[in-house]
Amino acid sequence: MADYAKFDKIVDSDDEQQAPEDEEDRGIQTATEEERIAQLKQQAEIDRWLKAKLKVIFPPVDQGGPPELDPWDEIAPRKLTDDERQALAMFMVINHFEQFDINIGRHHDILNLARQNRWLEEDPGTIELLCQLQRSITKTGDTLERSDEQAEAMLVTAINTLAAPPRAGCSAGYGKIFEFFALVSDPKDSAGWDARAKYVKKEYAAEALFDSLMPKSSLAEEGGASIFPSVALWCGLGLLVLLT
Repeated sequence: MADYAKFDKIVDSDDEQQAPEDEEDRGIQTATEEERIAQLKQQAEIDRWLKAKLKVIFPPVDQGGPPELDPWDEIAPRKLTDDERQALAMFMVINHFEQFDINIGRHHDILNLARQNRWLEEDPGTIELLCQLQRSITKTGDTLERSDEQAEAMLVTAINTLAAPPRAGCSAGYGKIFEFFALVSDPKDSAGWDARAKYVKKEYAAEALFDSLMPKSSLAEEGGASIFPSVALWCGLGLLVLLT
């Protein structure tokens, strides 16, 4: 199990020295409080959005009809409780960053939320749910509504954070985000810098979305890469273009 308390000692390699406690510090505290209020407002908006979109992923079941088989090919998306949905909404909000930013200022908040909601890291169905939500609003090819566009950007960033650790060689499961943030916050070698570059470009999200779209079991049943190498290549390249 990862010791999240150790993260207090991690600093970003680009961070400047902390300013003395004066008027500027009080300004920083005020800005932080304002940011928190904004985050709570965004959380409520994303929570409402999730509540509506989850009905597409999990449509109502006719209790009087025959039992239906789950349509999931490999990993079933996680079915969220109301509390979990609200936690996921906040996870999406605080993870979001524009491209080419490592979001170092929110790492503590992300780690705290992950520690309080271990299912975010432990259940692979969490990433699958995020991937299916992303596909559900982009599969039509139409111009996205503003609410969908904002949520889609946050979905991609959340997928990026959850998918990055195992793809960067970190441990899977609980504590993986801590280990990954420690790696990319202060890279010590080329592997760390490469992982950091992929993270800020959100390439890990593209890989996860591709894996969700074309599960390995489905490829194996159809002959795998021997039959569809060009399809896999072009789908992967297309996802990268969409995220850049």
